[in-house]
Amino acid sequence: MVKRLRKVEAVADETRKQEGPAGRDGVDGKDGRDGTDGKDGRDGVDGKDGRDGTDGKDGRDGIDGKDGRDGIDGKDGRDGIDGKDGRDGIDGKDGQAPDHQWDGTKLRFKNPNGKWGKFTNLKGDKGSDGGTVVVRTGGGSGGSLGNLLPGTGNVEPAGVAVLQGGQWVNLPWSAFITVISGAIDMGVDYARREDFVGETTLYRGEAAPGALDSAAVWKIKRVEFLPDGDVLTKFAGGAADFVNVWNDRTTLEYV
Repeated sequence: MVKRLRKVEAVADETRKQEGPAGRDGVDGKDGRDGTDGKDGRDGVDGKDGRDGTDGKDGRDGIDGKDGRDGIDGKDGRDGIDGKDGRDGIDGKDGQAPDHQWDGTKLRFKNPNGKWGKFTNLKGDKGSDGGTVVVRTGGGSGGSLGNLLPGTGNVEPAGVAVLQGGQWVNLPWSAFITVISGAIDMGVDYARREDFVGETTLYRGEAAPGALDSAAVWKIKRVEFLPDGDVLTKFAGGAADFVNVWNDRTTLEYV
């Protein structure tokens, strides 16, 4: 009996645990009324502005510092090594006398273009001082000019007799050619200057026509007539360049 009662109770408990059918939804309640806004609080009283603070006094200037001592001068650097002397240039070949022709007392030279220049009569008018030039082709028969043998036009002279410094001297033929070559028209249009210094030195310059003697545009050479009859020609600065001043001809270095 008890077992049966317990069994019924168990079935009843199980039945109670099962969900029953859903009930109907209830009716929604009405919205409640909005609450009344509270009143704004009163603004607080503004505080008074504080007084400005007093400016501080300027500080005293600091003392200037002492100047520093001058630094010690550096030692002089050692002198550089002298460069080696350059090698001497090779001496140029001796120039040859230009080709020339005689016709009595007339002389002409061959131009660089191969053509002959005009004959120039070397016999000038006899001056009051007896400045005669005699072409010598052989020995003389006496000490006076009147006793000299006459010259010929088919033998090259060995020298010429000229009046220098008030006396007659025998000027070697090479020296004579050097003296007159600058005055003969060689087909080159240069302005020329010549200056005899004593009886043994001749300065000769060439430049473009119209060149000033003070302009550095001259080619200058010095011709020296040596006692043995040789002629020595040197150029200013050692080169035949148109870079010298004619007015400085006696102080230039000739090589």
